[in-house]
Amino acid sequence: CLAPFANKAVHIDDYLFLRSAQQILADPADPFGTIVNWYGIAMPLADVTQNPPLACYYLAAAAGLLGWSEPVLHLAFLLPAIAAVLGFGGIAAGAADIAKLLFVVFLVLAVLSFVVNLVKGK
Repeated sequence: CLAPFANKAVHIDDYLFLRSAQQILADPADPFGTIVNWYGIAMPLADVTQNPPLACYYLAAAAGLLGWSEPVLHLAFLLPAIAAVLGFGGIAAGAADIAKLLFVVFLVLAVLSFVVNLVKGK
């Protein structure tokens, strides 16, 4: 899961998420309203990032409550990961009942098709 990577340093595009989270804490209505040096020149974050800001808002909330340490921020993302697993498990459980019903329906249709073909063949 994510726990073994909790002490991993911030790298690659994590910086963009962190800068957006810092901007959200300063001005929640403008998550990309800051300047970053990403391609060797200063550019607006909105021109650099390709991600919607939901994860940045979550990161800003976690950092605002728990602090900016890398392990804390990495572990904060365990909660949505666990929620996703449990949510998909619930969806799969619900789909299993539908799948059983569909299996019976298609089995009955297949048997009827074989019976009709046997009757027509005589």
